[in-house]
Amino acid sequence: MLSQALPAASPAAAPDMPDAFIDATGSVAGDHALVLGAGGLETMCALLRRGCASAIELRLGEKPDAGSADLVLVPALASIEQARAALAQARRALTPSGRIVLRGAFGVGDAQTLAIARLLRREGFCALRVQEIGGAAVLSAERPLFARPAMARA
Repeated sequence: MLSQALPAASPAAAPDMPDAFIDATGSVAGDHALVLGAGGLETMCALLRRGCASAIELRLGEKPDAGSADLVLVPALASIEQARAALAQARRALTPSGRIVLRGAFGVGDAQTLAIARLLRREGFCALRVQEIGGAAVLSAERPLFARPAMARA
């Protein structure tokens, strides 16, 4: 449950963290992945070991190719501001029904985790899941195959 508080830990707390992080994403076989921010090299290696078709890394804020990824991973998220930047990149890069997985440097019940979960929902992501891995929150969500039409703003 999102409201249950767990102790926070550093993203690099466990030596096998990239593998545990990838395990939390589910099957990556055949996926085209985009890794954003710190921890990219280790995460890319773990993806490729599990049969990912391709993996590229970008810094937060760099512009990805449109529709280039089935999976976007953010292995070391430190703040809600970084989450906003990562979501902007993910929206551009993800194909319909693509997935995003973010690993925060905070616990499952922390205010930052709850704020990122709300942000994902507000941005139209669905099938939101939050879990704890090595003391850190891992949030995953899917981009819907058919998005709601944009509402006209006054």
